Amino acid sequence: PVYAVGKLEDPELAEKILQEGKADFIVIGRQLITDPEWPIKVKEGRLDDILPCIGCHECINSLWKSKYMTCAVNPATGREKELILSRTEKPKSVLVIGGGIAGMETARVAALRGHKVTLYEKNDKLGGNLIAGSIPEFKLEIGHLIRYLSAQIQKLGVEIKLGKEVIPELVEKTKPEVV
Repeated sequence: PVYAVGKLEDPELAEKILQEGKADFIVIGRQLITDPEWPIKVKEGRLDDILPCIGCHECINSLWKSKYMTCAVNPATGREKELILSRTEKPKSVLVIGGGIAGMETARVAALRGHKVTLYEKNDKLGGNLIAGSIPEFKLEIGHLIRYLSAQIQKLGVEIKLGKEVIPELVEKTKPEVV
């Protein structure tokens, strides 16, 4: 049997390798650290819901300096029982300033918890500094994180306002409960 391993977290690429007979098995490791539900999401065809590994090696590096493994894109890695997201009993209106990775993740988590979220980004697209950061060929995986978060916040009903800078008057006018 031939096992293929190494950056094969893309389900379509993995399936192609199997179908073409180039390998008998696909082995994934870091992708399961990033998203332990990868096999379930693939089986159910929920490819947009797969949290992508960006190949940063945080999981490997963390073993040298921490008591538990961590992941740069999944803060619950290694602390799954501590960091369970639950729905709030008192939903609030939340205004998130900035559509970079931190802003999108904040909007995603707030929406998952049941809040009504509006995200403002002064530029015409989401992604912030990771747009430029994902341009070099050896950093293309970072772009997958932008696509994942963009898709997730849209699915969760986050209202996205592009090309709109947040100024004090806007906050006063929209009157969010949390900024």
